[in-house]
Amino acid sequence: MTNDQIKEIALASGFKLKEQPDGTQDLNPYVYEFALKLIKAVIDDEIQEHQDCIDSLSGVPDSVKEYALDSIKDLQGKLSER
Repeated sequence: MTNDQIKEIALASGFKLKEQPDGTQDLNPYVYEFALKLIKAVIDDEIQEHQDCIDSLSGVPDSVKEYALDSIKDLQGKLSER
């Protein structure tokens, strides 16, 4: 999610633009930081649920489970980079 998308949602939710040190009007930086941390927390929870589901599968070859878990870990790593 981009800062522009976060700003659009925040403004629609009642957040107000504030004057920034450079004189521009924008949301305070902590709003963007909070939004990204919240998004990451939700994604991490979803990833954990999917990992638990994959771990509990019976009758599925271990190689398929490992592939699915590796894919989830790759996605989690990419999301952590933001």
